[in-house]
Amino acid sequence: MICVLVCILLSSCGAASSPTATPPAAAAPTLGTISLIISRGGDLWRFDLPAKQWTQLTSEAPNAYSTFPSIAPDGKSVVYSYRPPVPTPSAEQPFVVPVNHANQISVTGGASKALFVPEAGKRDGQQIYDSLDTPVWSPDGKTLYGVYQTLRFDNDGVFLQSGSSIVAIDVASGTQQTIVMTGTFPSISPDGRQMAFVRTRDGIYPTLYLYDLQTKQERVLFDQPELVSALEAPIWSPDGKTIYLAASPLTLGQRQPSWVDWFVKPAAAHGLGWQVWSVDVASGQGKAVNREIFEDPRIVLDGSLLYVWTFSGLWQMDLAGNPPVLIEEPGDIGGMTRVP
Repeated sequence: MICVLVCILLSSCGAASSPTATPPAAAAPTLGTISLIISRGGDLWRFDLPAKQWTQLTSEAPNAYSTFPSIAPDGKSVVYSYRPPVPTPSAEQPFVVPVNHANQISVTGGASKALFVPEAGKRDGQQIYDSLDTPVWSPDGKTLYGVYQTLRFDNDGVFLQSGSSIVAIDVASGTQQTIVMTGTFPSISPDGRQMAFVRTRDGIYPTLYLYDLQTKQERVLFDQPELVSALEAPIWSPDGKTIYLAASPLTLGQRQPSWVDWFVKPAAAHGLGWQVWSVDVASGQGKAVNREIFEDPRIVLDGSLLYVWTFSGLWQMDLAGNPPVLIEEPGDIGGMTRVP
């Protein structure tokens, strides 16, 4: 039982099940002046656009991973998901489960530090393997938001419970509060008043929600299952009027996957064809920014330009819908953020 559960959990974060087409490279672009913090090969790297220069920020041990960086409000550090090396199974600990913490590191590298370590170990006859994924900052730097994953077994390794929720963590005290049940990819608005997040409605239909951090009310912003089969990784425009996110479009005549497809093949999401979409916050109307197909894109906005990190490499796009331009290859999964 435990092996089956762990395999399912790990497969949902695996590599693509099959390649999808990537856009052809266009003419060399005029690059911006920002730097990007990118997860590549299990480590965090800084990529300076003007010089096209990579600088390694973390040097993780084998089987450890640093992913999903998020820039701090002061622009001097990033928070990210850190997965420590998984212990070797032993007679005392016959099974092991990977877990994620929230770590912080300077944008210039150096020593990292733990910001938040979820509950772990044994308590009340339970073995606890909790994780915090995709951490992001509040604009004032006082709060972390992330997806808290719970996973519990009894002392014989029999599965007891699992779940996920979006939590708010006070950075100063480390206390956490659940604010949304069953959500992924939290993203905080520039004014700190709203949180965008993704949830699958009825367990199948991808939906973008807004949660008001003051009134504690949530509402559906974008729900078009006839247009898209999956949504991921929303980001806000600086003026708070638009949300950009990765969306897997449905082609004409294509159906939504059944619940069996989603349950049996969780890793197949990485093999979907993805586009960058924009959603107008006022109206909830969404549309594709580009017609080309990416694999698992992560997005950074720089004025009228978008930088997109995918399996195939780092791409530059404009909001006018011109063909994307390949800047660097190969790519990876694991997230990206910008240094102002």
